[in-house]
Amino acid sequence: MRKALALTAALMITPSSAQVSMPPDMYEFEAPMTLACVDDFARMIEILANDYKEVPMLLAHMAQDTSLVYFVNESMTTSTLVVTRRTKDKEQACILWGGSDPSGGVWLVNPEPIFPKGEKS
Repeated sequence: MRKALALTAALMITPSSAQVSMPPDMYEFEAPMTLACVDDFARMIEILANDYKEVPMLLAHMAQDTSLVYFVNESMTTSTLVVTRRTKDKEQACILWGGSDPSGGVWLVNPEPIFPKGEKS
């Protein structure tokens, strides 16, 4: 089964919606994509476990109703980024991106992050 790319109006996340303003050299880019979605996050977990042997490794709450979940297989050679969204009527989980790295580098953690100080540029 081929992993599909995804973008729908309900799940669209753009830099302009996440920030007050963008630097002058940053721009919005709309990319027509097709999503592979299910109406239950538990079902998405099951699909990625069964078909790709991947488990969730990172969860990022992007808004009260939206999360990004990063899945990885045990050998660190495949990964899938899933976006989830809940409304009062529905829950959706969609594959936003999936890929592989035969060398095992799909899951790397910065052990000593250095966060910038001061005003934004």
